[in-house]
Amino acid sequence: MSPNKIKCSTDIKQHEKPPNSRTNPHRRGQSVHLWEFVRDLLLNPTENSEILRWEDRQAGIFRVIKSNAFAQLWGSKKNNKEMNYEKLSRALRHYYKSGILERVDGRLMYKFGEKAYGWKETWSL
Repeated sequence: MSPNKIKCSTDIKQHEKPPNSRTNPHRRGQSVHLWEFVRDLLLNPTENSEILRWEDRQAGIFRVIKSNAFAQLWGSKKNNKEMNYEKLSRALRHYYKSGILERVDGRLMYKFGEKAYGWKETWSL
């Protein structure tokens, strides 16, 4: 790659959070956390099917577009046929306390907090 080309990477960067059993995306035998599932959907539009969308990418603000489809997708990931958006949104709100998500004004809107990692775009020359 020539030094004049700009590279945009949405991959999880090692310098953002050191890998361990809780953060390594290739961990075995451990399930993915809901906020990581959300992040991965937002970063992979082909898997997203317009269920979620960025409202302000740089600020980490996103909106749930298809709440029922989102809940079904998460339920299938967790092998929980009883999952609905009411349960899923309650789980998302628990991330406010830990700083992974922050409150945002607006219906079905959320924001990644300072403790969430891997969602920021990194630009380099």
